[in-house]
Formats: sequence, structure tokens, C-alpha cells
Amino acid sequence: MWPSGTIKGARHSSPHFSRLRAIGTHHGNLSFTATKLQRIVQSVDFLTLPIAVWFVPDHTHIPVFGIVGGIGSGKSSVARWVVTHDSAVVLINGDEVGHEVLTHKAVQEAIRQRFGGGVFDGAGQIDRRSLGQLVFGPSDENHAARRDLERIVHPRIRETFEKRIADAMSAKKQAVLLDAAVLFEAGWNDLCHAIVFVDVPRGERLHRLHAGRNWDEAEIDRREASQIPLETKRKQSDFVIENAHSVDEAGRQLKEVLSETLTRIHAQTPSDPFRN
Repeated sequence: MWPSGTIKGARHSSPHFSRLRAIGTHHGNLSFTATKLQRIVQSVDFLTLPIAVWFVPDHTHIPVFGIVGGIGSGKSSVARWVVTHDSAVVLINGDEVGHEVLTHKAVQEAIRQRFGGGVFDGAGQIDRRSLGQLVFGPSDENHAARRDLERIVHPRIRETFEKRIADAMSAKKQAVLLDAAVLFEAGWNDLCHAIVFVDVPRGERLHRLHAGRNWDEAEIDRREASQIPLETKRKQSDFVIENAHSVDEAGRQLKEVLSETLTRIHAQTPSDPFRN
């Protein structure tokens, strides 16, 4: 069982650091090799104690790492790399869960009532491209449609996340990677004890998306307009890894973040000031 002492005196600009419990502490800085960029807990003030604190939400006792990044950052590929190299880590893919939720009869009925039959294909399934045309964009109508869609699907997506996190804990896995593009926007960051931002220059992302999905810059801008600005996400994240080159390199960075964090957690001693 992870320790559950309430932390007092910690300050952090990110909303996911509210209502949290400590699962471990460490002294000093986490060191990386090469060019890896890392940000430990921001603005923590324990008077003279040189301690950075790892947190986990009240309702889960397994470390959950949120994975975020811009469209075309390759964050899902990086997360998949980690779980293929470490069977003790579980990946929850937000896109896959979202697609699964769209097959639920109650969700389909709610979407039909709000958006009409035009967003369904001939087989009676939701046409995500047609639905996307209505919800992605800068207009007031787009914003209203997106809010209505989120009210329908986000609670059900969250339920699935929570169940899979609980399943991972029951299976005695060491950690969960929660890969979700709208982690901050949907408030799912409160399921995570740390957020990792996958950083890729805009030009490289545009190149990847044009080659892989045939998207032009206008389409990318239209979709990103529905999300929190990337620089804001970057600042609100606890770690930043670079994926401008190979997935192997970025995957090793992410695996090192997990490994170092879990090592610190498991190295706790009974003298830990935050252990009950």
C-alpha cells in the first residue's frame, strides 16, 4: 500500500496537483544523460528541505503518467515503445477508448438526437469524419457542438480510464501510461500523478501529418484550435521529452523517467517524513 500522508506547504501551478497524496519523496535532482529535458515538481517550498514530492490522486494507488503533446508529436508511438519494452507498464490509449465509446448504443442515441442522422454511415455507425467537421473549428457553432459532444462522451471515457487503472492495480502492474490528447482539456489530468510532454518542432509535426494523413497546415490549425495551446501544456507538464528524431530515442527517455521515478518510490524508508 502506498503511503497516504497529506502534503502541506506544496505549491504547484498545475491543476492536477490539487487534492493529491504523496507516494514517495526524493532528495536532490533526477539526473538525465544526453539532451533529455526534465522538470521536477515546480515551485515546491518545504522551507529548508531539499525534497521533491511525487503525488498520486486520492482515488488511485498506482502511479499514472499522463502523456500529452501536439498533433503529430508521436506520443502514442513513444508510449507503445515503452510498454513493448516493459511488461510491468500498462498503456491506456485515449483515442482507442474514445472510438470504443462511440460504439455504445446509449452514446450513439445521444449523438443522433443532438447531431442528427447525417453523422452516421450506412451501417449505422458514427462517421467520425463527418462528426469532426461539426466539432473542430473556430466558430461559435463548432465550439457549441464540441461542448455537447464532450458532455456525451467524456464521462464514459473517464469511467473506462478509471476501470483500466483499477485493473492494472489489481494485476499488480508498476505503472500506467495514460495517452490522451485532451488530457488537460477534459480534466483527466486529475487521474495522473505526473504529466509527460512529448516535444516536437512544429515543422516536423507538419511534415509527419502531411505524409501520414495528408493533412495540410489549415487542417492542423483547425484541430489544434480546439485544444489548449501547446506551450501552456508544456509548462503545466512535469517532464518534457524530445521526439524529433527516432521513437527509440524518445522511448528510452520516457522509460528512464518511469524507471527513475519508480526507483525513488520503492526506495522509501520508514523515516520518510510523509509516510503514515
